[in-house]
Amino acid sequence: MSGKGRLLKRASSTRSRRRSGLCERKRVEVGALTELGRLLLIMGAVLLVVGFILLLFGRVPFVGRLPGDILIKREGFTFYFPIATSILISVILSLLLYLFRR
Repeated sequence: MSGKGRLLKRASSTRSRRRSGLCERKRVEVGALTELGRLLLIMGAVLLVVGFILLLFGRVPFVGRLPGDILIKREGFTFYFPIATSILISVILSLLLYLFRR
């Protein structure tokens, strides 16, 4: 083969390798986006269920009134920081996620 023929053959094989690499990358990206979509749908469903539970049961008696929650009331000013409630909810959610992932 002449020098030009070899160059064309190399160029075409390089292009095909590049194209196949792009296809593989796109497949990986699409797969990752599919997983992200599923995760978002699951999180949305969980939020929807929690919202309905809160609507049906109204106020949960102990939430927001734990001993570690900070409440400062002054004339014309109220500051509320539910630190103990936040920790309790975090522990409960962590345990639930740990059990579901097993």
